[in-house]
Amino acid sequence: MNENNVLKNYVCLNPFNHLEIFEKDVYCCCPGWLKLPVGDIDNLDDIWSGENLKKIQDSVLDGSYSYCDKDLCPHLSEAFYSNSSRYFTKKTDFIREDYNHGPKIINLSFDRSCNLSCPSCRKHVESQELNNNIMNDISDNFGNSVEIIMMSGAGDLFASKTHRKFLIDFDKEKYKKLASIHIQTNGLLLTKEMWDKINKLHNVIESITISIDASTKETYKIIRRGGNWDTLMENLKFISKLNCFLYFSFIVQDTNYKEMESFYNLISNLAPSAKIIFNKITNWGTYSDQEFKIKEIYNESHPEFNLFLNELSKVALKDKVLKTNMNDIIEKYLKKNLI
Repeated sequence: MNENNVLKNYVCLNPFNHLEIFEKDVYCCCPGWLKLPVGDIDNLDDIWSGENLKKIQDSVLDGSYSYCDKDLCPHLSEAFYSNSSRYFTKKTDFIREDYNHGPKIINLSFDRSCNLSCPSCRKHVESQELNNNIMNDISDNFGNSVEIIMMSGAGDLFASKTHRKFLIDFDKEKYKKLASIHIQTNGLLLTKEMWDKINKLHNVIESITISIDASTKETYKIIRRGGNWDTLMENLKFISKLNCFLYFSFIVQDTNYKEMESFYNLISNLAPSAKIIFNKITNWGTYSDQEFKIKEIYNESHPEFNLFLNELSKVALKDKVLKTNMNDIIEKYLKKNLI
């Protein structure tokens, strides 16, 4: 697919079946590349029929994708530069009425509790109180439609009292259509003991994404502030044996881009069947504009951009590398030389 064909002839399904629930606002996709909220957490019952959601849906159907950041969205990038994307369907096959019954996918991102204070994400470690009311509101409004739960994009779910309770005491009666859970974690708290505590969901947890962003203890200490490399490596020995899909995430920036290849090799040895995701760093408000220009190694104006291209070329077409929002760079600068 090329860009024009995707925008004109394909429909991104996220605005029609997906909600990301944050501590204040609710979105129909990641706010890193679709910034218009569709509602707020205090009014979940109005969201699926709300005006903003309809605006975004209409922009997808008319092919403008006017609310989407086409450079940062990895789903659009995947569709533009590969043969297919599971997030898109042909417009001729799309029936809007099939998506009027509530979200099939929800991402629980409302709890920012985390055991780390990564510079790209926050200034300090955060811990929120147990909040059963939010989980009750979510199950009351969306429990009848939800088939997939994703958690958590805002912090670490195992550092969250609310998320831990949800996992340990999971009530299947509140989510009767639930088919799978996909979790994202930094891996430091996902021990065998923790895994045993969430045994009710072992057959439902379909995938685990581990965010690491480094291949050496020295770089990890800088990027994953507060983390312990040795603990992580010990936990990964256990995690790599779990019966679910494993993904390892590496957010590319100025301080780690020279470790992309060694990260690929590290994961290949630790978990041979796992997939690896390389994505551009996003500014979540922790950097000034000037600071972010230094972090944004993939920007063509960055003084080390050519060095970055050289490092990217070492992993760009590796068999384990999954989707990435750097496909535009790969297509423009590297693909002809790599095929």
